Amino acid sequence: MYTEEYRRLKESFVQGYGGGTVAEVGTVLTFSFLCLVLSRVASPSRPASELGGGGGVGAAARFACEFALGVVPMVLVYTVFSNFSALATFSAVVAVVIAGSARNAISRSVRYAGGIAPSVPSASSPAPAPPSPDDFSHAASPCCSSPKPADPHYGTSRGDGGGLRGTFRVLGNNSLERECRSLLNDLRSCAFVDDVRAVVIMLTVLGILAVDFPAFPRRFAKTEFYGTSGMDAGVGLFVLLSGMSFAISHARRQAAAAASIAVLGSSRKARKATDTSEREFSSHVHNRRRCCPRFIGRVIGLWKGALMKFTVCYRKLCSFFTVFIRLGRCLLPVLCELRRVAPLLVIAALRIVLLKSIGYQLHASEYGVHWNFFVTLAALPVLATIFGISRTNQELNQRNILLLSFVIMAVHEFLLICGLEKYTRLHERTENSNLIVLNCEGLLSLPGYLVLYLIGMAFGNQVAYMARSGGRLSGWLWIALQYAFSLLATLSCYGLSKHFLGPASRVVVNVTYISYTLCLWCLICFLSLCSYLLYPSPTGTIAYGISKNMLVIFLISNLLTGLVNLTIDTLSAGAMFTVFILLLYCGVVFGVAFNLGNQNKTVKLFF
Repeated sequence: MYTEEYRRLKESFVQGYGGGTVAEVGTVLTFSFLCLVLSRVASPSRPASELGGGGGVGAAARFACEFALGVVPMVLVYTVFSNFSALATFSAVVAVVIAGSARNAISRSVRYAGGIAPSVPSASSPAPAPPSPDDFSHAASPCCSSPKPADPHYGTSRGDGGGLRGTFRVLGNNSLERECRSLLNDLRSCAFVDDVRAVVIMLTVLGILAVDFPAFPRRFAKTEFYGTSGMDAGVGLFVLLSGMSFAISHARRQAAAAASIAVLGSSRKARKATDTSEREFSSHVHNRRRCCPRFIGRVIGLWKGALMKFTVCYRKLCSFFTVFIRLGRCLLPVLCELRRVAPLLVIAALRIVLLKSIGYQLHASEYGVHWNFFVTLAALPVLATIFGISRTNQELNQRNILLLSFVIMAVHEFLLICGLEKYTRLHERTENSNLIVLNCEGLLSLPGYLVLYLIGMAFGNQVAYMARSGGRLSGWLWIALQYAFSLLATLSCYGLSKHFLGPASRVVVNVTYISYTLCLWCLICFLSLCSYLLYPSPTGTIAYGISKNMLVIFLISNLLTGLVNLTIDTLSAGAMFTVFILLLYCGVVFGVAFNLGNQNKTVKLFF
């Protein structure tokens, strides 16, 4: 079935579109997130008796409830009901308010029945957390998700001596240890970030297959060069997620290192006191018995002179190799980062080989002939390391990151105005073209994606700072106000840049596209934080599994997309058949995510 003519039809089917409006994209994105919130507040939470256990009837019921409330409406609005996105968003708002209010009322009634007096939350203290009943539990703050299945770091199923927490229980009197333990718990289970990750991955997973069906609106598909669409925003949002994950993982490593130092310091206190007393006693005995004849002093003087001459020669020799030593110190973080992203490069190479071998359709104007999104994901951490932001840094300065991103964005936009944007849009590829010309779209988009990656790191640093400062309710309210202000600021920047610099372009990632993506990112973060402040509840199992295995879920969805395109004639599929295939496809992908989240497993593709 996959002939040369069919391949050309498939390529032409996804080319030449100009996208839609920012308002419609924001409406659909808001509806998708509200569906995720509805599945979280309306689905029964996992009972405490099942923590660390397997699936069973309860797990199947929870998956069916989360899938029906969170995934099925997304599929319908992205296909047959795409013209009613505003009405669907209003209906989702009403449903979330009703379900959230009912859940809060049930939690309060359970708390009163248990004899717990109600308390009024102050501006400097976190919201009160009612006890978890069999079917409902509570997240204490936007940065603390529900207790997940047994995790050895949390010690939920290992008694008092489980992992790092067991060590903290033994040495719990130290304030530094308690602070490190609290920070580790907050960073390991950040429900606010989990929902942001989940909604972006869910939209990406749905869009990469739905775009091949005629029932998917063409205004949602990727634009040819200029324009704004949902799939265009998905690429930038994924890059922002990668930067946020980089910063949060960096903060988690810092907390773990501080915890280890605190544990070692506490264990050495008694030993230090003993060693000090022993040294004082030995010094006292040695001073009484010390005898230094005159000839021994002369020998020591000659030895010092020879040692000084050797030191001078050694320094001259070392100065010759100083350049190589400094070069090695600079290249070591880059080499370590290349080793870490090696699986992504392998996946990118395998994708190129498979597409060429089976004659799969290739949209060359998207990234180039040999370039793909996996190469971009692998290149961004390496570029950040070259600019001095590596995983071994002791502190990721927020101001320096934002300043570096602004400088890169300004230089990149200046080069685009000078002619690179016009060359990318009008150049032609021939058989004699070199690799740079064949992949100029992917290469020229790297600086813009690096800006988004660095800004994502800044957002991640903000979340880590809130976790480090205790995560008070007043702090999260201030963060929500910052997100609202950033939303208005980025929307204004988008309008100004579109008027003075031109429309948004995902191909070259200009300033207008960066402003457009940041506007949608601030919208998601604001909605997620407000949802947890108004209706605190545990993270859904599907969302939790997606958040902990983003790259694995994205890779599985890519493989299934290729399998569906090779076995089904998507161009002649009707609307109902399209919905059926998309629901089956989402059921498989999100079923894997649910299983991973239910068992609290994280599949790592990095070294």
